[in-house]
Amino acid sequence: MEIWVRLFLAALVVALLAGLVGLLRRTGLAAGLTCAGKNREVRWLTPLGRLALTPHHSVHALRAGERILIVATYPGGCALLESQPAIEANRRAGEASSCAA
Repeated sequence: MEIWVRLFLAALVVALLAGLVGLLRRTGLAAGLTCAGKNREVRWLTPLGRLALTPHHSVHALRAGERILIVATYPGGCALLESQPAIEANRRAGEASSCAA
């Protein structure tokens, strides 16, 4: 008998939490908790490009907030190759495009 009481109370707690999350989403108060604004998803990690070196090895360029990351991926994991502020990366890209012209 005691197990049924515990299961009922656990289900009640889960239902109350689900109802609270639904209420917060409906009123817009959960925007800071879910990293989402009004009908707009906030993306903290944005892919910028990918270069496949072999079928199992590639290099990815990612924007993480205000930083640009260059990451190598391979079957055993991944490695951070470069990390710099996005402003510096934009400046370097401008220099490279002016040299090519």
